[in-house]
Amino acid sequence: KAGTFIRVKYLAGKPGMAAGKATSVILIEKLLDLLIVSILSVIGAYFFLGYTGNEFIYLILIAALLAVSIFVVMNKKLSRLFLGIFYKYLVPKNLKRLGREFFDSFYEKMLKKRQLFVPLLVTVAMWLVIFSEAFFIAKAVSIDLPYIYFVLLMPISTIVSLIPITFSGLGTREATLIFLLGMFSVPAENVVVMSITSFLMTAIIPAIAGFFLSLKTE
Repeated sequence: KAGTFIRVKYLAGKPGMAAGKATSVILIEKLLDLLIVSILSVIGAYFFLGYTGNEFIYLILIAALLAVSIFVVMNKKLSRLFLGIFYKYLVPKNLKRLGREFFDSFYEKMLKKRQLFVPLLVTVAMWLVIFSEAFFIAKAVSIDLPYIYFVLLMPISTIVSLIPITFSGLGTREATLIFLLGMFSVPAENVVVMSITSFLMTAIIPAIAGFFLSLKTE
């Protein structure tokens, strides 16, 4: 998403933070984000939707691919092996030195695998806060479902919203939630109000606040 590149650019402008190092920080964060959401969506799809067919397999494959991606990204030797052909044949000669510098700075402060525990806990906590917010907003619009439903069904809509069809998943996320919560006789209009309000609270308002804070720090 465009926001990810903006965050990399912002971090890269800080003293001692090269572009490669900033990219590694944001990339690991996003991969952990997607991994946690994928795992929760697999659990939700199995227990609430009874999916054991192709859809369920696809979700498992996504989670497995993300886990492998994290392992490869954190391993400098494996990354060099995978990127070697691209670097050798596709990177122009005048950009090869810049590419090497970017690669080296990317791994300058890379986390060790044993250091992932705390970031994983923080990521899980962050998503629980987001789902909790959706839960309380749902209560406010008369959607009376147990908290665990939101923890295990909201990730499915999050995965669907990543499909690059609309801006920030607007529409696709709401359609998915209408289907999921509709199984529990929740009116579509309540779902839409909950989803859009939650999006405003967790994405738009923090983005606006972050924008003005970034201007202030500059």
